Amino acid sequence: MITTEATITAVHREAPTLRRLQLRAAAPTFSFLPGQWIDLSRTADGPAGGYSMTNAPGELGEGIFELGVRRSAHPVSRWLHDEAQVGDTVLVRGGQGTCTYEPTAGDDVVLVAGGVGITPLLSMARAARRAPHPLKLTLLYCVRSPEDVAFRTELTALAADARLRVVIRPTGDDPGGFVTTTDVFDLGGVGATYYLCGPRGMLNALSDGLREAGVPEAQLRFERW
Repeated sequence: MITTEATITAVHREAPTLRRLQLRAAAPTFSFLPGQWIDLSRTADGPAGGYSMTNAPGELGEGIFELGVRRSAHPVSRWLHDEAQVGDTVLVRGGQGTCTYEPTAGDDVVLVAGGVGITPLLSMARAARRAPHPLKLTLLYCVRSPEDVAFRTELTALAADARLRVVIRPTGDDPGGFVTTTDVFDLGGVGATYYLCGPRGMLNALSDGLREAGVPEAQLRFERW
């Protein structure tokens, strides 16, 4: 894990509360695994925010990576949404995190994203698409409304691969309006490996429910934020 300067090379509004930024790391040794995040700060002694990469490693070129940043009160997130421009430089530290996709996860994979949890799982799905081995992968993306769907271009490209399936599920404003364990289990069954990323309540409910349904612990992968 290294700390390096990075330059913002593109900025795009993905959804009402989500911004996509593309950056180029200055250090040639910068690297990450699908599903990892970086800490980003404006200065060495300033506050840092954690943001997940959305692209697969090496997909966009050497040292280039994309982030999905949700609008929040955090000073770095607020700056990235309201002030950051192409050409600005920042400091990044990463990649970080142990919930990462590897081909050894098996040939039946279910990714379940809640809200901004789509960011690391999109990186995993894009990495899986680049792998030559046989694969059945389902990405279930839960959002409050269709207007909140981000990364439409990337999701369309994933869905065009016969090995990949993309399911978008609007959940409404109900805090408990996530998918049920049955909804998720039906996508993969006992033999699938499940990656879960989203609000804590969603993670707790789905991980507990999948264990009770007979999914082995080794096939449940998630990180609580």
